[in-house]
Amino acid sequence: MSNRTIIPKAPGSGKQYLVLLVAINDYPSPVSALGGCISDVNKIESYLKANFGNSSDAVTTPISEAISVRSYGALHICRLENEKATHSNITTGFRDFLRDSGPEDVVWFHFSGHGSEQFTAKEFLDIEPNGKDQTLVCYSRGEQDDFLHMADKELAVLLHQVDSQHLDGSPKSSPHIIVSLDCCHSGSGTRDFEMDPTLKSRNADLITGLTRKAEEEKQGIRDLNTYADGYYAKQWNENKQLQVPLSNHVLLSACESVQLAADRPDGGIFTEGLISALKGASGEINYYDLYVRTKAAVQSARGSQQSPQFETIGGFNAYTRFMDGSNLGKPNNYQVFKGGTRWLVKCGAIHGIPPMPEKPVEVEIMTAAPENKTLGTAELTAIGAQQSTLKSFENLGLDSGNTYQAVLKSLPATPILVWVHGNTSGITALEDAWEDSKQVKIVKSLDEFGDAQLEVEITDSAYKVKDRRDGRQVIEWPVNLDNANHTVVDILGKMANWERILGLQNEKSVIKDWIGFEIDVAKNPVKPFTTLKDPDNHLTANATDYIIKDGAVGAILVPKLKLTGKPDQNLYVYLLHFRSNYAISCYEGEVIYRSAEFKNQSAVEIKLWKQFRGWGLSPDDQSSFCHFKLLVTTEPFAYQQLLQADIEGDRGFDLDEEPYNIENEWYCKNIKVTLER
Repeated sequence: MSNRTIIPKAPGSGKQYLVLLVAINDYPSPVSALGGCISDVNKIESYLKANFGNSSDAVTTPISEAISVRSYGALHICRLENEKATHSNITTGFRDFLRDSGPEDVVWFHFSGHGSEQFTAKEFLDIEPNGKDQTLVCYSRGEQDDFLHMADKELAVLLHQVDSQHLDGSPKSSPHIIVSLDCCHSGSGTRDFEMDPTLKSRNADLITGLTRKAEEEKQGIRDLNTYADGYYAKQWNENKQLQVPLSNHVLLSACESVQLAADRPDGGIFTEGLISALKGASGEINYYDLYVRTKAAVQSARGSQQSPQFETIGGFNAYTRFMDGSNLGKPNNYQVFKGGTRWLVKCGAIHGIPPMPEKPVEVEIMTAAPENKTLGTAELTAIGAQQSTLKSFENLGLDSGNTYQAVLKSLPATPILVWVHGNTSGITALEDAWEDSKQVKIVKSLDEFGDAQLEVEITDSAYKVKDRRDGRQVIEWPVNLDNANHTVVDILGKMANWERILGLQNEKSVIKDWIGFEIDVAKNPVKPFTTLKDPDNHLTANATDYIIKDGAVGAILVPKLKLTGKPDQNLYVYLLHFRSNYAISCYEGEVIYRSAEFKNQSAVEIKLWKQFRGWGLSPDDQSSFCHFKLLVTTEPFAYQQLLQADIEGDRGFDLDEEPYNIENEWYCKNIKVTLER
């Protein structure tokens, strides 16, 4: 274990806050100057010092000849502004500062400046079908080894090192990592949107109108050796395969990849909205609620057409407290907003609500976090793909200028039956902790209901939770632990939710025929891949092809989206992994198919994981399987609401409502993958 060697740790304190703030206003020509980036980091630093720092205990620590860290007790801030915000200094900030964090610590990287897209190295084309890197535009005078662009793939390496390595390179457990980017991710003038005259774009469009071939002829495309000090070149030389490392973090960004971020003299609209949301929440807010509040603030700003984005990467839990990581909130809270003349809720069939429910779907309307003040109840009608209409809410006094949330009181779907038997006092304790919203129902006698999918056997010492469908005991939870009865109810709820989400289908989807799926399987990245196609939603691989040693099997999986219809609109793709411990994960977040970037390709194939993932059998196992769900939507989807940690239809409409069209469409496909001897 490596000891902290850079940052002075506050005496008697535990959690440390390591913050790297990068802001560039005064770009050298030909990159246009900006006006509000320094103001952005001033606002962030002011917020942090007021809430996490101790200004009377300020210490300055040099990190290199060019940069230093200012410590305020447990808060440590490194600011890189203008000429100091070079590619090499930002890299040093990550490797020699942010890596000096432990599993109890919080890391925050913020960038305010230009964003762009540049043609990627040719070796990346296999995992980057649009052929471009999304980049942060650094301060550069064109000197050797001081690059203008920091590619997304380089940022991934730096975050991976912060996530998994001590300063000396030895392995460590992950800190709590936050990334916020107030810059454009667009790459051509054709993607610009109309902006208010007082707003300026944070887009450095340096390759407008150039094809990849023209760029190669003009000045050459970046060489693989220049990415992350040769990190990817080493990969390529060893096995002719590239994978982008993954780290556990949350990303809050100013706008969609095809939009521009606005710059004002007093700061970016996104950073202003973010800090405003944090101040209003007084720190008691989770990341999903923070995103909703920030998005509302940004979209209400004059002249703004930005739509801030929110990604949870590598298993990051969106329902944890900001700058902390402890649990706060649950994923069944949905945004309420005014759409035209109607009030809408951001939930629908994709969340498991029946399009034509037998009884009304009742929701509780509340103010946004952290107040969470209950205003009353309402019903959902016109259940669409991702949003539904509020009905019978006139007495709630909703104001379109405020932010609200809806909480599903229960799903109007058939609950999963749980046979509960054994110790009488244990049964009573379980009934006292029961929550109808978990979508599970207690059955005390199998004779009355015929059968039950789940079972809880209660002894004097433990709750034994079983899945009756495969005869497997899922977990044994001691009855003497605090809140054991509530914990068991939560476990049953996760099992029911796992089943419900896995069962989501939309067979009448109009985009169904566009979607295909394949998985490439190999013993390791060097060996040739075998492609498993998907004729019947069940892919089977012969485990003997992937024996590593002494009968143990290890296979590398590379899932791919195959588009057969080459649609003329954007699609948003999410691959959910349903694990045997009832966790639901979406490792790499959202993958976007942008139709404009595939016009010259005869077929479209997009790798859904940029990092190799292994899976296998022990020598004693004869077979093993896992479930995936491929989810494709025609507009961005808050997939975080479908995820959960492990256990430690038709589209409905009302005739008097506006019809739901292809802009509100979804399709999902279940895939079971089996390795068998």
